Amino acid sequence: MRIVLDTITRPKSRTFFGADLTGIELRADDLDWSFGSGTPVSGHAQDLALALCGRRLPAGVLRGEQSRRFAQPPGGAGPADRTAGQAACRPGADPAAGTQQFRLAAALTR
Repeated sequence: MRIVLDTITRPKSRTFFGADLTGIELRADDLDWSFGSGTPVSGHAQDLALALCGRRLPAGVLRGEQSRRFAQPPGGAGPADRTAGQAACRPGADPAAGTQQFRLAAALTR
């Protein structure tokens, strides 16, 4: 997961996905990884990766004063409405369902 995070925080990837990281530091709770400087936003590495790719997450998945930047709008899709790619990143999920995300990560490292 660290390789994916390091790849999607490169300037070219940040430009491609367009996530606004101004004034925040992303911190993974489940591995020793952080990126940026400013107000901390923390969560599981896989959720940070989704946010970096421009995905909106259910409120409360990420923590920190600025976590709302990456949250779904009120009335948005809930956890049950996550895409197969997001669900596949969860522990115990079917790894075949996340193939598209792994292809994306591989493409970004070329």
